[in-house]
Amino acid sequence: MRWQPWEYQYILIFLFFILSKNKKQFIQLTSLLFVATYFYSGLNKLNGGFLTSTWEHLILIKTFGISLKFIQNNLWIHYLGALLALFEIFFGLGLLFFKNKKIIVLLIAFIHLLILILFGLVFNYNSIILPWNFGMILLLIVLFYNNNEQTISPLFFKKKINFAFMIILFVMPISNKFGYWYSYFSFNFYNGNSKK
Repeated sequence: MRWQPWEYQYILIFLFFILSKNKKQFIQLTSLLFVATYFYSGLNKLNGGFLTSTWEHLILIKTFGISLKFIQNNLWIHYLGALLALFEIFFGLGLLFFKNKKIIVLLIAFIHLLILILFGLVFNYNSIILPWNFGMILLLIVLFYNNNEQTISPLFFKKKINFAFMIILFVMPISNKFGYWYSYFSFNFYNGNSKK
């Protein structure tokens, strides 16, 4: 399986476009894709692999030049990386539940800009980082910045297709933990668990 997360995301957006009965349904489904992306991306980062390989090695040592010895002598710095995971979970929940989403959108856009600058421009870590993060910022602004409505309402679940997509977006990623769903389709982005 060689599909990348951005391919999966854009294919889902295309399916939402084709199968939606109206503009509101398309926007709701695409918004839920973003909620699932941030929520599960953060949840998947709550592990020791992320703290060691991504947080310590890639961010602290390679990006900011902090020595491994300093990190080992200050163990709290190692666990500080868990805040990144918790922020992502909070971002996903904020996009789902907050009525005024402007502050959340600006915070997420800022994180994407940091990723663009550090890993896209400075380190050229992965070539897809530039267009994908730029696209994420644009879609976030379009979907959420001026949206003061709830992402979903009880009427949303009356359409069977919406229920099916909810299973794909929110149930199937959990089954990845048991080996039944592809890792990238579970929004595992730089989670430090490369063996999976």
